[in-house]
Amino acid sequence: MSILNGPNLRSAALVDIEWRCDLLARELEFDLSFAQTDDEGQLIAWVYDADRLNAAIIINPGPTSIRSRRLLDALRTIRQKVIEVHLNNVGVLTHRSVSWGCIAGFGPDGYELALRALAYAPERR
Repeated sequence: MSILNGPNLRSAALVDIEWRCDLLARELEFDLSFAQTDDEGQLIAWVYDADRLNAAIIINPGPTSIRSRRLLDALRTIRQKVIEVHLNNVGVLTHRSVSWGCIAGFGPDGYELALRALAYAPERR
């Protein structure tokens, strides 16, 4: 399982989110990696790395989600489940989503909801 965070998400809150997700991942028996970058190319590289490792992805692309054709294309080409998480309620997303699901508006709890969705949701895609 890879949790990937894009631009503008560095904060003390992100440290807390990582800690909470790590605890839950252990409970759910998931191997977990957690990363943040302000570099779109690095975010895309991590998407491909997760796919090669057969790891589902929870991604909070931040503002990248609305403007990055490259990220959208990368997410379209991988085989793994992707759940998009947004800390704020983004309402109707202004981009075409290729995610398996989207969780928005639950603040930091959205990451834990995404982990639980991957653990308990029926198979689909």
